[in-house]
Amino acid sequence: MDINHNSETESVAFQEFNSAERGAKKSVEVNGKKWEYLEYGNPDGIPILNVHGWLGASAEGNELLSKALTGEVQNSVGLQNLEENVPKGAQKVKDLVGEIKGKYRIIAPQLPGFGKSEAIDDPTLDNMADELSVFSQAVDMDKPVVFGSSMGGILGIKLAARHPDALRALIIQGTMTQPTDMNSREYILSRVATFPPIKMAVENIPFLANFAKERLFKPGIQGNKDFKLATPENQELMLRDVGNTDPKTALSTLRGIGSHLEGDIDRVTVPVVVLDGTAGDLVPIVKSKDIAGRFHRQDEDNRENLRKNIIDRRTMYFQIGGVAGEHGHSVINSAPEEVAVLINHAVSNYFKV
Repeated sequence: MDINHNSETESVAFQEFNSAERGAKKSVEVNGKKWEYLEYGNPDGIPILNVHGWLGASAEGNELLSKALTGEVQNSVGLQNLEENVPKGAQKVKDLVGEIKGKYRIIAPQLPGFGKSEAIDDPTLDNMADELSVFSQAVDMDKPVVFGSSMGGILGIKLAARHPDALRALIIQGTMTQPTDMNSREYILSRVATFPPIKMAVENIPFLANFAKERLFKPGIQGNKDFKLATPENQELMLRDVGNTDPKTALSTLRGIGSHLEGDIDRVTVPVVVLDGTAGDLVPIVKSKDIAGRFHRQDEDNRENLRKNIIDRRTMYFQIGGVAGEHGHSVINSAPEEVAVLINHAVSNYFKV
């Protein structure tokens, strides 16, 4: 199905968009649990489900990308770098962002157990993906384009594998699909933190839960290069979200990050885009390109597989960096305009399913 707009419908929808509230805070019940979410853009636009990562990138932490997808220029670090190095390139990005105004409806949920959304009883990544499918229906998103950052990308892969009719295309950023995709230090720390006896103690003893948030999770995020690339506003949002996180959810989902997803990837049938910043520490950029070649497998060589799939418009791969400066795991915060432009390019030219 081609998701390009009908011109007559678009003119009416655009008028509605101009009077619509962007970034409206809303809530909905999903299987008896209350989800908080933010809604942006044109209510009749192409639906995009913007799924956040683990701890430091909640729905409001993804606000810059959501706003960029409404056509709003954010004057991000990446855009400032472009203006300094390639002024004409920066102007082109601004123009392209402006041109997508009114094109999209963006929903950014706070996943259960994160932010202000109620936790589910068994917060595994598989169960989270199943709940995300129900949430998408609850907010009337008909086969959205799913964008997932970091853990959100894992959920996007699982959603596409487990509920193939729930989305029309998948875009993932900074997403690890097996242990060797991650920085080895971070992977080992995540295994230690989620070792069953430690996990059980943190989940059941309030003092340990607060200690983990304040003395482990927050300092860990603050010391990360990607946190330093974010705006002060988004840094504050990231830290606030850590304080609101349900400990069981944090540890259960962390335990699943870095697990092998080959079985899930083999079941993905929708078009896929993989993108990331060139200076990512958690998932090195060379790994991101390798990950892109794992989708829609046709042979054993990931690079050749990616080349064929790009030609066939089944997989795309983008990286952000160079004259736009260093961008890592939080590229959606440091270069949201560029990410929005790439998403729009993929939607306009490649996502026909």
